Amino acid sequence: MVRRIPEHLRRLCRLTAALVLGLAHGACSTAPEYADATAKDDTMVPRPDSGDPSGTPSDTAPTLTESEVSDRIVALLDATLPNGRDFIGLFRTLAQEGDGDCPGADLAFTTPTSSCIASTGWEYFGYAPYVDRVEGDPGARVHLVEIGQASFVITDPDGPTFSAGGGFVHAEQLDSPEQQWEQSFSGSFIWTGEGPAWLKAGTQLGWTITGSRPTAGHRIALWGPLAVGAQWMFIDRLDWDEARCDGVPEVDLRVRDEAGHWYRWTAGQDCSACGPLAFLDQLDGEQPIGELCFDLSAGLASLDANNHFGEDG
Repeated sequence: MVRRIPEHLRRLCRLTAALVLGLAHGACSTAPEYADATAKDDTMVPRPDSGDPSGTPSDTAPTLTESEVSDRIVALLDATLPNGRDFIGLFRTLAQEGDGDCPGADLAFTTPTSSCIASTGWEYFGYAPYVDRVEGDPGARVHLVEIGQASFVITDPDGPTFSAGGGFVHAEQLDSPEQQWEQSFSGSFIWTGEGPAWLKAGTQLGWTITGSRPTAGHRIALWGPLAVGAQWMFIDRLDWDEARCDGVPEVDLRVRDEAGHWYRWTAGQDCSACGPLAFLDQLDGEQPIGELCFDLSAGLASLDANNHFGEDG
């Protein structure tokens, strides 16, 4: 592995942690806290309030049916998953609507106290230190694409706006046979014009991805929270390998309902796309409620392709 990659990811974690927490308690105050239902220390991890008095037996019941949980998983893990090419592609397109002075030829802009308005009528406000470069010596080159600390609004003169708060760092090894890549993508993002469905719906996420693209088959490991529109999920483990189990991934995830309750689905450990669905009761633990079957391989192949910047970006 190239040493520079983990350093970029560590830097992004430091830069975006305060932003993500601020979004959860400020402009996005309606967003739920992401609870870790498997955590051992209950004093350290916030859990959604089911309305049960502390210390009393729980009479909480699932509010979602098996079919409704299924629909939410499909809605979040289909071929329109949030991805780097959609995000960076939209940013580039909108930044190029400006001019050489606003936002500038390199597309990066930092206007934290007042916006700039281009001769084209497009307005750029905030902090968008966009970077797209190849680093390292021949044989150990890394393609870095990032807006490491994103806090900006781009406004179309016709009205649509692109708002971002968080950060994106993506690094790909160019010369390794394994073609490893890593990504950290955190924050809240929404575009009110025409474009990718996940950006139009409004998305909050905080995930990390590691992947590789060897000849034998592409691989992805993903962890973190995801919300698109009103649908919420926490991915505890999503491990996909094209060369294993005909592409059936190993999955451990939780879906959240509007009342703050969580439903856990696991699959793939025996190469099966089917697995148990359980309701996570606050006091009584996992309550089995059925089985779900999904073939997520197409969506993950799409996620892999839509996070491939290559040598030329």
